[in-house]
Order: sequence, then C-alpha cells, then structure tokens
Amino acid sequence: MTGQLDLSAVIFLFTNSRNAIYQYSGSFTTPPCTEGVTWFVAKRTLDVDVDDWHKLKKLMKFNARYPQNTPGGTNLIQYASDNLPKKTCPT
Repeated sequence: MTGQLDLSAVIFLFTNSRNAIYQYSGSFTTPPCTEGVTWFVAKRTLDVDVDDWHKLKKLMKFNARYPQNTPGGTNLIQYASDNLPKKTCPT
C-alpha cells in the first residue's frame, strides 16, 4: 500500500488559467496503439519528489517511458548505454 498521494500541484497546473495548456489528438505509442486519444500537455514543467515518483510507479506497475532528464542535462538513456558493461568475444 502506498498511502495517499497529493496530486494538488498537478491539478493546479492544469486548472490555473495562467498556465498554457496545449491539446492535440494522437494515439498511444505502445500496444494496443489506440487512436483518437486526446493529449493535454502543460507548457510549464512540474518537479516531482523522488519518493512520490516511486510511490506512483508502484501504483502504475508498468510504464513504457523512461523518465526524462532536465533540459540541457545528461541524457539518461545515452548515459546508461555508455556505462553498460563491455562485452568481449571469447578467443
């Protein structure tokens, strides 16, 4: 059990008239690739506490998207790739 999550900052982000919200039609990019999905994207980003993120991940069980890095920061996917153990071919 994760306990109660406080999503008031997310609600405020999407309901405050000062925040720009963009809407577009698209689809899911993971199976079943449902079309006709309406996406809402906030122009302003929202910082998430690491502990809250882990609680949310525990509830979702699966997420096909990796967390994004801070713009201009280290590309997390590239960093992981660059730091994989090097495989060598047996001779």
